[in-house]
Amino acid sequence: MSKSKRDLPATIDLADFLADARERRYTVKAGAETFKIDPPDIWPDAVAEAGKREDPIGMAVAIMGEEDYARWQDEGGSANALMGIIGKLAGASVPEA
Repeated sequence: MSKSKRDLPATIDLADFLADARERRYTVKAGAETFKIDPPDIWPDAVAEAGKREDPIGMAVAIMGEEDYARWQDEGGSANALMGIIGKLAGASVPEA
């Protein structure tokens, strides 16, 4: 159940917010690999910057990191597939790549 504004603390600690969000990481399996994807509310600014440039691969790399994205591609994954999965998991509106 979601909290109303009056149930929220007067101060929110960033470290606690980030830790709570990381507990909600999505687990995505691709072949023999398992990937942990942060929820959209804690993506780095580089994701938005790549989105403004209409750079879906840049967005995917910013979300996953270079090494994980390379492993993702090795398992047949793509930026489009990643955005589709995240959209389904988060119920988020993500730009089509």
